[in-house]
Amino acid sequence: MNLLDRLKKTKGPDRELDARIQCQLQGFKFLAFDDSRGHDKVTYEGPSNALGAVLRYTDSIDAALTLVSDDFWWLIGRGQITPGEPLYGAQIRKPGFSTGGQVVSEAEHDCMPIALCIAAIKARTPDDL
Repeated sequence: MNLLDRLKKTKGPDRELDARIQCQLQGFKFLAFDDSRGHDKVTYEGPSNALGAVLRYTDSIDAALTLVSDDFWWLIGRGQITPGEPLYGAQIRKPGFSTGGQVVSEAEHDCMPIALCIAAIKARTPDDL
C-alpha cells in the first residue's frame, strides 16, 4: 500500500505515517517503525542519523504545512454538506490572482492535518495517485 493510501485509511494521527512521510521527503526507503520503548525508532535505507527528528505531520497543521511547497497557495476548511462525509478539506493551488489559483490537488479527512498531508503529498508526487 502506498503512502497516500495509508494516509487516506488512517483514523487519526499516526507516528509511523509521520516517519514514512519524512523518509519519502528525504528520499530514503522506509523499513520499520518502533515506538514500544517510549521513543520513536525508524529503520530506513539511507545515511546513518540523516533522517533527523520526525515531525508530527499527521497531528500538527504547522508540521503538515511544511509539506506544501512555497510555490503554492493552500486552503483548509471545516464543515460537512452531507452527513457522513469527512469533516475537513484541504486544497493546494497554483497562484493566480485573476482565477483565484488553479487547484493542483485536494483531499478530505476527519483529521485536518491528515487532509493537508494528503493534499500536499498529492501536489508533490502526482504519480503516486
